[in-house]
Amino acid sequence: MAINFLSDLSGIILAKYSIVYVHSWEENRVLRMLATIAEKQFSKPMKLFVWSQSEGATYKGKEIVLKSGSLKDIIHFLEYAIRFEGNAIFIVKDLPLIWESNPLIVRKIRDLYESFKQNHKTLFIVSNQLKIPPELSKEISIYQFPLPDFIELKQVFDSVVNDFRERRKVEVSLSPEDVNSFVRGVMGLTLDEARRAYNKAFLEVTRIDRKLIPNVLLEKKFLVDKTIGLNYIQDSYSLGDLGGLENMKKWLDERLKCFNPEAKEYKIVPPKGLLISGISGCGKSFAVKGIAGLWDMPLVRLDMNQIYSAGAAGLNFENALKTLEAIAPVLLWIDEIEKTIGGTDQSGEAARIFATFLTWLQEKTSPVFVVATANKINMLPAEMLRKGRFDEIFFIDLPSQEERDSIFRLHISKRNLNVGDFDLQSLTASTEGFSGSEIEQIVVSAVFKGFVQGRKAVQEDFYDVISSSIPMSVMMSEEVKSMKRWASQRAVYAGINREQKREADEV
Repeated sequence: MAINFLSDLSGIILAKYSIVYVHSWEENRVLRMLATIAEKQFSKPMKLFVWSQSEGATYKGKEIVLKSGSLKDIIHFLEYAIRFEGNAIFIVKDLPLIWESNPLIVRKIRDLYESFKQNHKTLFIVSNQLKIPPELSKEISIYQFPLPDFIELKQVFDSVVNDFRERRKVEVSLSPEDVNSFVRGVMGLTLDEARRAYNKAFLEVTRIDRKLIPNVLLEKKFLVDKTIGLNYIQDSYSLGDLGGLENMKKWLDERLKCFNPEAKEYKIVPPKGLLISGISGCGKSFAVKGIAGLWDMPLVRLDMNQIYSAGAAGLNFENALKTLEAIAPVLLWIDEIEKTIGGTDQSGEAARIFATFLTWLQEKTSPVFVVATANKINMLPAEMLRKGRFDEIFFIDLPSQEERDSIFRLHISKRNLNVGDFDLQSLTASTEGFSGSEIEQIVVSAVFKGFVQGRKAVQEDFYDVISSSIPMSVMMSEEVKSMKRWASQRAVYAGINREQKREADEV
């Protein structure tokens, strides 16, 4: 159980807060914590009373019946709380559902507030809705009850895994880092939602291993699907499938440790995000999906067209950010950010959304890792590029010969061809200046050429396609040179560029 929550709520009682509104979707978890406080946090146990519309007033699970009658009516319960002598905790459920239509309840709560100020009695209003009558805005203190932390969720994970191991005889093969990934995967969910996610993911399996992590992440898809402007992306990859990018891979491997609970001991703040620029077709989108696969985190793409087309764009955008924070840790993908949020010609509502995004990006504390991609990074305003918005800016260049070799191997294997049947050294030498997507299209066209002739693709099919292809680096040579000049002074090369490669070879 989270000790800081116990400390917070205990301090509220000791400080003689008369009325506290606990905003949470986890009613039972709140009640358990308050029961622990009443029983164990003070020198003498405090009595704890609970009221709900269905059960009336209860003490230790039993209905309270007085000589004058039961306390089914909320007014009678509030009067009972006012008259009660001694220190006590009073918990009220369902109140926001009824007090707006009953001014007498509001009046009685104001009376209770004046009465409780003199002693250690506290009224806790527990609800998943945050609705407070204006007349009570000064009397009521709001406490946002946090979602379960890593330790609480790990206890749920261990409990579910032990149940499957012992009662269902399921084999378990997990490393400590695998366990961390499973727990991170449900952060942002309630305890009940986390338990359901694990039970659903492990159902009908004979072995629990890291391959089931994506099944757990899918539980967050249901929350994302309800939110305008957010799309859950299921097809994540391994960064190992993407050739090169050594610098960016190293950076990501190191930052992954920041999401583990041990990082809190060193006051390490999780990274905010990356801005990935580069020549079109060089694997920016693939790299984003690779980060999701490497970090075992859900990937959610922001769709600004949905934000604007649904009306009330500013509100839709703020709701999208709130959803992301609620399901964190999560990767937020903003594709072609220079066209969606970060253009230099913002005005009106677009300008307000841009300002909201910059403030959120700078000040957010929840582990929402933003990965933005840009083809024309020079279109982004300076305030988006300064340190504090993104942790690093990476530039993905045209693939080197070694990277082109990896790309050919990947796509040839995907088409059920034998890589050993092809002279890759010749193919990579023939495709200098080609992007990764252009190389993929060469493989696709060569395979199709062989298919229409009733055979598998051969080396000559590749040469025919290459000889008739003009890469974008040639068609748009001035623009490509301009992008490289910009990156050479303002960004980190995602891969080992030619100068770095030459220095490494000399060493």
